[in-house]
Amino acid sequence: MIRMLLTLGVLLALHAGCSNKKAEPRVATKESSKVEKADPQPKEAPITDERAQQALEVMADPQSKTDQGPGLAAMLLVDAWLKQGPDEAARQRTSKALERVIALGSPFMRTRAYGLLADYALPDAERILIAEVENPSRDEHGAAGVALGQVIKDFAQIRDWIRDDQPFHWEAALSMMSTFKTFDKTEQEQRWSERRTLLIELGKRPDLPASVVYGLAEWFELYLDEDPSDAQILQLAERWSKHPDDMAAQQMKKAVYMARINRETR
Repeated sequence: MIRMLLTLGVLLALHAGCSNKKAEPRVATKESSKVEKADPQPKEAPITDERAQQALEVMADPQSKTDQGPGLAAMLLVDAWLKQGPDEAARQRTSKALERVIALGSPFMRTRAYGLLADYALPDAERILIAEVENPSRDEHGAAGVALGQVIKDFAQIRDWIRDDQPFHWEAALSMMSTFKTFDKTEQEQRWSERRTLLIELGKRPDLPASVVYGLAEWFELYLDEDPSDAQILQLAERWSKHPDDMAAQQMKKAVYMARINRETR
């Protein structure tokens, strides 16, 4: 059985103490014994196409750099708009507007646009995201790959990119593997084995950039968690743990260390 990594979030709630003021005794009256009905809350009006397009303009503003202020409000409004299920013409307009966000907006909003394109399978999402992966001026190849993995229909796209000679394709393909959907148990088992083959092929290359080594380390750790004695992956992890980039090397060392711990404790 394939072991999947789960990320658990812990929410902490702090409650204030009660007031020290002594409550006055309450005398029941005919009026006070009646059950008071709360006024019904008015339903929130649906978001219009016009408001959504205005919000997309805010997202495209380069000053919308963080998840605070007008940028955050605009992003949430667009997300809510898409959840309403707009018609195909509106979805097309939204896709074009998100492409503009990607072209003009801050890196933060650019990556949020990637996610909206993928989460709602908007028209032209695959074309836009492939163009982002292949844009040499971008630093978000991994983020684009995560989104692209949600919309591609054929694993061959990942296989072809792992096996070509473009490092930005390698980085994106490693991310695409994590979000590409498989639909049945047999398919999952085949993908588990096929992914391993591709990871080993990539790890055997003579030179890898730091971003690719970092992504590869995360996959190596997953496969070594399944089989801590996987000799091929262990050998490659040890090799790339000597990468000149310290962060990439440390991530590989972590994969090797966790494999050793698992071998000793299982």
